[in-house]
Amino acid sequence: MPLEDLANLKNVPLENLGLSVRSYNALYHYFIRHNQSKNVQNVADLAGHLKPSEVFGTTSIQEITKVMMSQFAIDMTSAENKTIS
Repeated sequence: MPLEDLANLKNVPLENLGLSVRSYNALYHYFIRHNQSKNVQNVADLAGHLKPSEVFGTTSIQEITKVMMSQFAIDMTSAENKTIS
């Protein structure tokens, strides 16, 4: 993905990912608890850090991973993804 596209991830709201209600709510509440903006940039920043917990279930992690790869070519399983802050 070109660098200018990565910079624009801050402008893509969480709602535009088309996630299921459960996955959307997990991310939404995670970002509220951590005082972060609800955008795709912050989802990408979770790359390599999404683990099953009381916040994120296995199915939600799989869905988020699939959506980020298909829409933005971001591999959420690797912590080596560096996006622009």
